[in-house]
Amino acid sequence: WVLLGVLVLWADAPLAEPGGGFSRLLVYGWRLAWYISFTVVLLYIGNQDERDMPSGRIGKLLGFMFVVTAVGGLIGSFFPSIQLTSPMEMLLPRGLAENAFVRDIVHPKVADVESILGFEQSRPMAPFAYANSWGAAYAFLLPYFLLTWVVRAGTRRRLIAFAILAASLWPVVYSLNRGL
Repeated sequence: WVLLGVLVLWADAPLAEPGGGFSRLLVYGWRLAWYISFTVVLLYIGNQDERDMPSGRIGKLLGFMFVVTAVGGLIGSFFPSIQLTSPMEMLLPRGLAENAFVRDIVHPKVADVESILGFEQSRPMAPFAYANSWGAAYAFLLPYFLLTWVVRAGTRRRLIAFAILAASLWPVVYSLNRGL
């Protein structure tokens, strides 16, 4: 389906912003590269022997990524103006670096500030490129966090997990994240 998606790149969806030109091809190529990369990584992991790549280790890494996501959400909620100029952004030609899609990828920031309910509020996104990606990652990684930091953990780690989980609820509720 991803490959067939190239056939509709220049179709304008109803009530969406028309146009796009070359940038649509750029976005398509970027996402196609990610799909191919994910496929290769998942095939690699799926074909590993349990001794070489224990499923518990994978779960712990995904649980730790939840912690990174939660911390990014807190930083984005309380310090939404933090932005960085990445080395890649400095190296890109000005015209390419100013493309909205490319800028989202190479210009790290911790939150989008949007007016959803009629007033400005931050929508956390660190360490991801978009706020909805942050929410989707939070939802995807939460079961691994619960399994490795609560169910299969000692008392000390479990207490830390409950503190992380409680703190992470602030950006979840405050951001009104559609991806979550």
